[in-house]
Amino acid sequence: CVDCEEHTDPPYDVSKSTTANYLTCAEYGHCYSCESNNHCRMTQSYAEGSMWSALMVSELCWVGPLPSTNDDNAPDEPDPSMLLSKFGVRFPIGCQTKETGLFLTQKENGIMGMSQDPNTIVPFLVKSGVLRANLFSLCFADTGDSGSTDSYFPSSVGSSFASLYRTIANGHSYREDDAVLLSPSDQRKLPNIQIVLRGTTPGSSVVLSIPPLQYYTANADGSVANNIHFTQSSGGVLGASTMANFDVIFDMDQHRVGFAPARCDDAHGHGDFAPNVSKGQWTDKSFWEVYGTLVTAVLVCSSGGLAVLLLVRVLGRRQQHWTQVALEESDES
Repeated sequence: CVDCEEHTDPPYDVSKSTTANYLTCAEYGHCYSCESNNHCRMTQSYAEGSMWSALMVSELCWVGPLPSTNDDNAPDEPDPSMLLSKFGVRFPIGCQTKETGLFLTQKENGIMGMSQDPNTIVPFLVKSGVLRANLFSLCFADTGDSGSTDSYFPSSVGSSFASLYRTIANGHSYREDDAVLLSPSDQRKLPNIQIVLRGTTPGSSVVLSIPPLQYYTANADGSVANNIHFTQSSGGVLGASTMANFDVIFDMDQHRVGFAPARCDDAHGHGDFAPNVSKGQWTDKSFWEVYGTLVTAVLVCSSGGLAVLLLVRVLGRRQQHWTQVALEESDES
């Protein structure tokens, strides 16, 4: 990789694998371009600005940790080769030769797409019989992350959001680009940001309440920065900042996403300031009065995968604005 930074592990070397082979354009079927040797090249861009370019390789893959063959204290652990032969699946992976944006600075070696595209890992596991249903769940603790840590919404509603936030927060400004010094006790005095998802039955809705300790990200110097931004020309992304400390269940066949409060890291609880889920009715006026919603979203399905419609509603006003927002985990691999 000529345009990549260092990550947690050395680069993957195809020549050292006994089970890998480069995929031709005919074998993969929908390549971005074909190299001179007929190797398939793919690229992927993301809403927050990052991208990668990679050569496609067919490899035997296993989802989960492999036991160490040098661990004398665990003689009963299964052999890695047995795990791969029993639970591994042959899967097309992209060997990156270029990366930009957040991929340059992240510690992880790559990204695993979890969209409804048939070339992602979950459909392969289902077809091979390793999984019984086209369904998976995520549970991000404070140190967990998706492909995008932050969440992004349309810039057209940024000023309305900032004005309402300042009113509810007793004059505290919502600054997207500036780090501020706020102790945890000071953060707890700020309002929650609530995201409303349309339920599976007509007229129902579900509220995700995101506490300030979650929508602020701590920096190494002791300052904190907002991780919910209003910078998109259209659409947006729900990143890990809105999914942390929830069990998030993606039911790909039924086109549903479920949220349940969870302690994804048992060692660190958030006490009374954990995110929570509650139910309400779209048509019930008291629903808006009770929750004082800053940002609301409606869950729908789109032909390209799981998506979200964002409805921004400023209390006391009748104007509403709709746009599409994708869940970050639904990006293609």
